[in-house]
Amino acid sequence: MRNIIVIITTLVVLVGLGYLIAYFTYSAFIDYAGILGIAVTVIIWFFNSKGGHASRLADAKVQGYTDQKLQKQKYAFTPNIAFYTSLVYSVIMLIALIYHYREYF
Repeated sequence: MRNIIVIITTLVVLVGLGYLIAYFTYSAFIDYAGILGIAVTVIIWFFNSKGGHASRLADAKVQGYTDQKLQKQKYAFTPNIAFYTSLVYSVIMLIALIYHYREYF
């Protein structure tokens, strides 16, 4: 049940953001849906990963303030259902975008 709620919430956020961007730019929803899906997927990946560039930067700041050597965190990414939902949404929207503008290719 929790996974279904996460999937629905992720889709509502993606579609809602897509329609907001389309409304304020006076363009079609399909024009931004794929790019928005990729952006949300990257944001979810960034905030769910450990030991990456942002973690090393934070560790360096703490080490500079405290003069204590910190252990390096091993890079780890644990994808969750929101990541998979936004990834599938991105792929579907990019395929729909290519299909919609197929005569331009």
